[in-house]
Amino acid sequence: MMLLQFLVPIVSAQVVISEVHWAGTDLSTADEWVEITALEDTDISGWKIVTKNSKGEAKEIVEFGTGSILGKGDIRIISNFGEGTSRLAITPWIVTTKVSLLNSKLSLSLFDSDGGLVDAVDDGIGAPFAGGKGEVYASMERVDLLHSGRDSENWVTSVVQKNVDTNSPVRGSPGVQYELPLSHSSSSTISVSSRSRRSISSTISNTVSSSSRMWIRDDGGRNASTSPNPNPASKSEHLPTPTMTVQSTNAKIQPDGSYEREGTLSINLKTETLDGSIKGADCSYDFGDGSYSASCNPPSHRYDFIGDYRIRLYVKINSETIIRDLWVRVVPRKSSSSLARSPSQGEGVR
Repeated sequence: MMLLQFLVPIVSAQVVISEVHWAGTDLSTADEWVEITALEDTDISGWKIVTKNSKGEAKEIVEFGTGSILGKGDIRIISNFGEGTSRLAITPWIVTTKVSLLNSKLSLSLFDSDGGLVDAVDDGIGAPFAGGKGEVYASMERVDLLHSGRDSENWVTSVVQKNVDTNSPVRGSPGVQYELPLSHSSSSTISVSSRSRRSISSTISNTVSSSSRMWIRDDGGRNASTSPNPNPASKSEHLPTPTMTVQSTNAKIQPDGSYEREGTLSINLKTETLDGSIKGADCSYDFGDGSYSASCNPPSHRYDFIGDYRIRLYVKINSETIIRDLWVRVVPRKSSSSLARSPSQGEGVR
């Protein structure tokens, strides 16, 4: 059952799990909650959040009822306790005693009404990616809403106190977007990822800090790219423009720039630049099917299940992050109706 989660392709996420308070509080070890954030207007009626018990068996936390509609940027809390008996200082959207989160081998999955895996958090192995309990009870907070919840570097231990009881030993930001405090330094005793969080407004509305030399244009579509800052730096500070180059593939390029093949698809990618050197850059490939590579020249990747997959390349040069997207599509073989399909829903990414 544990391996199945990693075999199911993830659909294009409209809603993600953005905060997990698994540690309990000084009031109760069961004072736990899960936060979800909508990246676009979404009807989540019939969607489910599922965790695993200590035996590794799937355990449903909540199924969202008919009429559960989220607007873009909406943040909702699903909690074990109501406001009056919890360290929460806000009223949860849903209260259910099914919110019971493991302190080790944590695993959370968000499924749509068709059984498609929309989002997955943690790897179900060892200690949770972030958060903690002891003198302080801290949530694990998602750094980048568009980056995988299965990446441990995409989660940090909360160091803020928002929408939780003041003067309590609880840290978290349920119901509001988490922002890493500027005063937080690497010398802190709480481990925090070096990855900077893009705000919901930048994730959804394609805006970034005006101090950036290159603007991240990330619309979640097929053409995420970079464009020059309207207030460009001097020529001596010019950054190279990375590209995602297809070195080889068994697929055919389509009019929209995507690649398509029947049955299975293999593709070999490389990060290059048209103006300068890629030397010294940090690269990260998200292949859209739960697989990743931290190489600028990753090995060939293969897709075996029907569906659309967004390959996303993150390139960090100096202090700037540039994003490139490429879509690939696996379609059924015309000569066969028995093509292997996703173990979860019979479809790939949508």
